[in-house]
Amino acid sequence: MILDYAYFGDVVTFDTTFGSNKEYRPFGIFLELNQFRETTIFSAAILFDQIEDSFTWLFETFLAAHNGNQPRTIYTDQDTAMGKAINNVFIKSGHALCTFHIMQNGVKLLSQTQNEDEGVEEDEESHILLDFSACVYGYEDRAEFEEAFDNMRTKVQKQTW
Repeated sequence: MILDYAYFGDVVTFDTTFGSNKEYRPFGIFLELNQFRETTIFSAAILFDQIEDSFTWLFETFLAAHNGNQPRTIYTDQDTAMGKAINNVFIKSGHALCTFHIMQNGVKLLSQTQNEDEGVEEDEESHILLDFSACVYGYEDRAEFEEAFDNMRTKVQKQTW
């Protein structure tokens, strides 16, 4: 794990949603892909809880195990306590949200918006989900992204009124 992190630790994903033990303790894992696009695990832990102090301890322990070498970027879910601990511990790293979690939350929230409004046709719902997916994956040009995002937001606002 230490050698893998030395080679592939520029970008790290940390996630606590892989599962839990029978006591419902969060299982956290630090991972990324190697040169063969295989999952490489750098570290794992079972935590007592998901509070800022626990994440701070875990992240400091992770850095100590890897000679204080911080990743350039760390991807996580949208956990607030985790985000605060990352800002305090990984001071040289960029923190970003994992695309998987953004997509899951977007689909869940946009689908809820659709289901609340019975007057919306199913075809229009799928267009909003397609628009959302395109905004996440499809635009590299800032102006094009902003135009597409504004169009999608207008559709969602029309349906919630």
